[in-house]
Amino acid sequence: SAAVCDPRRMTLLAASMPIPLRSAAALLFAAAGPGLALGGKPLFADSADVVELTPGRFNATVLSSKEAWLVDYYADWCPHCQNFAPVWQHVASQYSGDSRVTFGAMDCALYMDFCAGIKVGAYPTMRAYNLPDAPDSAGEAGVALHEGDYNLDEEQELKGLIDAKLAALGPAPLTLAPTPAGPGAPATSWLLPAPAPAPKEISATSDSAVFRLIDAELALVYALRQGTATAAVRRPVEPPDPSDPLALGGEALAGLVAWLDLVSRLLPSSRGRRDVAELAAVARSAQQGSGVLPRAAWLLALDERKVDLVGPQAGQDPTPYWRLCATYTCGLWTLFHILTVAAADPISRRLAAAAEDDGVARDGRRLREDGPVVRQRGLEEAGVSASPTPGETLQRIRGFVENFFGCEECSKHFVATYDSCQFGRCALEATDGQGSALWLWQGHNNVTA
Repeated sequence: SAAVCDPRRMTLLAASMPIPLRSAAALLFAAAGPGLALGGKPLFADSADVVELTPGRFNATVLSSKEAWLVDYYADWCPHCQNFAPVWQHVASQYSGDSRVTFGAMDCALYMDFCAGIKVGAYPTMRAYNLPDAPDSAGEAGVALHEGDYNLDEEQELKGLIDAKLAALGPAPLTLAPTPAGPGAPATSWLLPAPAPAPKEISATSDSAVFRLIDAELALVYALRQGTATAAVRRPVEPPDPSDPLALGGEALAGLVAWLDLVSRLLPSSRGRRDVAELAAVARSAQQGSGVLPRAAWLLALDERKVDLVGPQAGQDPTPYWRLCATYTCGLWTLFHILTVAAADPISRRLAAAAEDDGVARDGRRLREDGPVVRQRGLEEAGVSASPTPGETLQRIRGFVENFFGCEECSKHFVATYDSCQFGRCALEATDGQGSALWLWQGHNNVTA
């Protein structure tokens, strides 16, 4: 069942804020604005020209086929993937009469382990299969077709790359579908971005604040399972271990520890903070031990616990559990905003923690100080400050996006916005909570406008 959270957590968080921050929080706790929700279902489910693949169907068709396949690996929640989908669909329709090639697509949001296993670490990624002049194209990973920027203006470039790949298969048959009219022709469905489901509209109340927290925690649980696989592909352990290609080490593991430490100190729910602190202890133990976190050990840690009341099954697919959001990107932005608002006002965290700790005591349960939960004393002993500054919070969010967010162009854009000091970020004091919270909103509005 879906998580149910105590409304006091978010009510206290907002109520104890300085007046300017309450305004920012009101924006967060109100209904999601346009552009927050992205994705939500396979992008080519209704296509007559692009085959939606599952891992089983991939093995039975692509790998066993004698004809060439071109496959778009994407995540349904990825905005860039959504914008590229009509291009892939249109190009595929122009080869619909070409018996040399079949176009396919796989939603890596649904099949992350498979995609990560063939080294897909960014979305969208195009691969070619079964090309006579490319021996590696016969394997699961295929060969790269096109990486980098994708937009409607690059359609001809994409066709040029495809024609070059297909040249080794001999001349094209004469039954190719005709190319639609030029730029002045009326727009058709293949010229439009894939539709995005809208978030639910709801007034700003204590209940809606709870729903926002649920969505943020759902995004966190999904990221800890799926995003860590993405990070392992982008920054593989050195030297690589063929038996565990999705193990985390080095920069990726350090980024995970830093992210979990931050969330374990800022999440409004004390129960959620304790759960995340336990996960941080698992990751830190691996970092301080062998320096490598095996994938199986990490998945076991995720499967053994909830985050607050969000169960591990949400890490596979959070879709059935969303309360106000429709997809991962909405939940992730919500999480980021909650963290920056919490960092801006540490008093509200103490009030929320005190209220919940009283409730825990009344239930006859005692908070653990000497177990796997890393509380304030343990954080200080580990060299982690008990109260992260707003500046540190933004820096950790940047690190998360760079390491664990699969939409490559989205990640590059966010990192560039941060690093280039857009919207006055570099002029902010490290302790400027209001400025940091509002900076994130400016960055958010910049990409959803």
